[in-house]
Amino acid sequence: AFTGWTALSLLWTSSGTQTMLSVERTLVYVLAAAAAAAMLRSASYRSLVWGVWAGATAVCGDGLLTRLLPASLGVVDPIAGNRLEAPVGYWNGLGLLAALAAVLAVGLAARGRSPAARALAAASLPVIVPTLYLTFSRGAWVALAAAIAVALALAPWRLELAVTLLVQGAIAAVALWLVERAKAMREIGVPLDRQVQEGHRLLWQLPLGSGGAAAAAAAQAIVARRGPVPRTARQAFAGALVALLVACVAVVLVRYGGPSGVYRHARSSIEGVAPGGTDLNSRLFSLSSNGRLRQWHVALDEWRAHRAL
Repeated sequence: AFTGWTALSLLWTSSGTQTMLSVERTLVYVLAAAAAAAMLRSASYRSLVWGVWAGATAVCGDGLLTRLLPASLGVVDPIAGNRLEAPVGYWNGLGLLAALAAVLAVGLAARGRSPAARALAAASLPVIVPTLYLTFSRGAWVALAAAIAVALALAPWRLELAVTLLVQGAIAAVALWLVERAKAMREIGVPLDRQVQEGHRLLWQLPLGSGGAAAAAAAQAIVARRGPVPRTARQAFAGALVALLVACVAVVLVRYGGPSGVYRHARSSIEGVAPGGTDLNSRLFSLSSNGRLRQWHVALDEWRAHRAL
């Protein structure tokens, strides 16, 4: 339907060439869905998951290397403004791909068939998460959070998934902290020599994180093979997780003065102007809609005035 609507816009577009290119791009998704429906069987789902994870991780690694080796592989895009977008070409697109890869990596690290498979999937997280961060895509982080929430709600092995999230999330958080410390990675207009210096430092630090993640996943797999965890221990762990979640919610409510305070702060941030400056972190941690709310209101007004059209 979306492809058909895009093609129909050829009747009123200001650029038939660009619109036709958009039709061709959306047709790729249609053909991919048709191929999946025609060729995939239940026996090949595991191969599909591993294949998508491997492809998305390779793209993330390619993009991250342009920051770790800026002198030889760096890509300059004045529109991106130091937001990582290569090789996809759009920072939000790369961010969503990294979020997809992260969810698959966590699932494979938790339920891979062998310790080696789990270790391989886990080792990719210290590469994927920094890539996601360097896109400075707020929508991609929201998508990742939503995907993790859905996985925890639907997976019959949610406690095992939760353990993997806690362990691997802690290691990925360290990798994220290392990248966040490198100001040349998140500031606009940084000299190339500083980028090279900090990129080379991360070039040996992040592989150490991958090694730690792989070792942790392999150890978790070996422990899991020794037998089922007693029911009382599982219930205690689940209770601890719920308590941790409640504590986090309580901290947020206290920080902003209760539910009404959280609502006022969120609304003010959404309706406000995105922070400026050279540090992209200020934009990442802002809820500003960058004028989108006004666009949506205009669209709603147009719809109310001309519903049939």
